[in-house]
Amino acid sequence: MKLALVYLGLWLGITSCSNDLQEVIPVPQTDEIPLLITRDFSLTYSDSGVSRFELNAPLREIFGGENPRSQMPVGLTMRFKDAQGNTISSLSADSAVMFEKSNIIRAAGSVVVTNPKGDTLKTSVLFWQELPNKEGQITCPEAVSIRSGNQIIQGLGMKANLAFTQYQFLIPAGSFSVTE
Repeated sequence: MKLALVYLGLWLGITSCSNDLQEVIPVPQTDEIPLLITRDFSLTYSDSGVSRFELNAPLREIFGGENPRSQMPVGLTMRFKDAQGNTISSLSADSAVMFEKSNIIRAAGSVVVTNPKGDTLKTSVLFWQELPNKEGQITCPEAVSIRSGNQIIQGLGMKANLAFTQYQFLIPAGSFSVTE
């Protein structure tokens, strides 16, 4: 009797399995549901053995689909490095999205960028993009305020290098000190 039950179980197990690909349903990748959620996320990105930046976020969500991206909906901090590993600028924001195909990071909310000289940029939207020459570029399409020493410079739209040592306002505003 026991042997008959064993044979019956084996027969049911063998006949119930299927390798028909029409019956296998793939899990769809969508832009709406995260494929992976990570808490207390930390990333160090390096290129050719040289650390380029460090990113820390309390929450990271990875999305697939046609527009793969990583979202940090509750904020992030980043530190950008030079070839010797020194911090050349830092960025903090209330939220951010890293677009995988274009290597662009969109930071939003209360966005703050600082450099070692103490210059501070504040804006509501900022785009960070690593360029083919690996130098990188920061762009701000909206209102920007930069505090440098005793001066506050404001404008609408700005471009800067990744070290935030050189910047150009698209439409400057405010008062400026001029040395003649």
